[in-house]
This record gives sequence, C-alpha cells and structure tokens, in this order.
Amino acid sequence: MNIVKQTIISLIFAMLFIFPASASTDNVFPMDGQSYGGNVRSGPGTNFSQVGDLSEGDHVVIIKDAGVMMNAYGWFEINYGDGKTGFQWGKLLCSSSAYSGIYQQCAGDDAGGQNSTNKLSVTFVEHSGGSFTSNGDGTWTEKGTDGAANTYVEQGRDNTNINLYDSARNVHLQFDLRQMIILYVNGDGPAQSLYRITHAS
Repeated sequence: MNIVKQTIISLIFAMLFIFPASASTDNVFPMDGQSYGGNVRSGPGTNFSQVGDLSEGDHVVIIKDAGVMMNAYGWFEINYGDGKTGFQWGKLLCSSSAYSGIYQQCAGDDAGGQNSTNKLSVTFVEHSGGSFTSNGDGTWTEKGTDGAANTYVEQGRDNTNINLYDSARNVHLQFDLRQMIILYVNGDGPAQSLYRITHAS
C-alpha cells in the first residue's frame, strides 16, 4: 500500500514539473500601446477580413492576447479610434509594459499622447462625439453632437485622471489626460476605450 501511495505522489510531482500552470494574463490587460501602422483585422490572423487600418503613432488599448502566433509575434485584440475593436499583429505594436509577443515596450510617452495641460485645473474635455463641461459644483455635463445630455458626478482627480460617475445609468468614465482617451465602464464590466480626447482645458 505504501508503495502505491509513493508511486501516486511521485506521479503528481512529475506532472507538476512537466505541465506547469500557465501564468495568468488577467492582471496585464487592458494596457495602453501604440501602433506602428497597418491593417486591423476582424480576427487574429491575416485570413480574417480587414476592418480598419492604423497610422504610425496611433494610440491603441490592448485588450487581450488572442493566443495566436505568427512569425514569433502574437495577435492581440485592440480598441482604437472612437471605440472600435479589432485585432492587430504584435510586431506592429508597442505596449506600455513589456509583453511577450509584442514587438517592444513603447519608449517614453509613446504609449499615449502628450499633453501639456495642467490636469488639476481641467474643466472642459472635447472629443469627436461631443464634449464634457464642469459645472463648477462637482458635476459635469456631457453634450453629444446629437444634442443629448448626461450629468456625471466627479469622484476625484489627480495629475493624470479625472473620474466621473453617472448613478442613473451606473456608468463610470475616466478621462486619461496623459493618454488622451476616455475610458468607459458599464456597471462591473471591463474598461473600454470610448473616445480619443481632442482637446482639454
């Protein structure tokens, strides 16, 4: 009986070394990055249809590793433009943190736009779909190009971000004034890049 137990224990230890648990990437993504240009695909590979294209220097949010490799680089799901989603090959990307399968870590502020605005004094944020204006009482009003308006409560700010909340819709927004993007969270869902900020003052 002892020999059987020892054999089983030995097999378990051997399997642990042969098949180590894969490292989780849940705490890595999403992360900011930049494209070096090229096609955006509907899926992780050149056999998928083109759904967009990016220019060198365009900001992206890298959502996840698709788990598909091509010539030593991976395919990644990205958010780009005004909330669009697609896939781009890792050799055409840099990321804010080094990650296997992505060409390289972005240098300096390449992972996002540069903006000299004093972030602590921002009261107006403009994007392609409208604008946000501080009302001076801790609330902000969003006005869309279609005339629709929503009200948010400012929950805090620092040298990089302004955080807003709409309790009626359970929507959180974050103005990332370093990357010049607006992140959107619906309830407990994942953060998504909603708009590119075109002006902040």
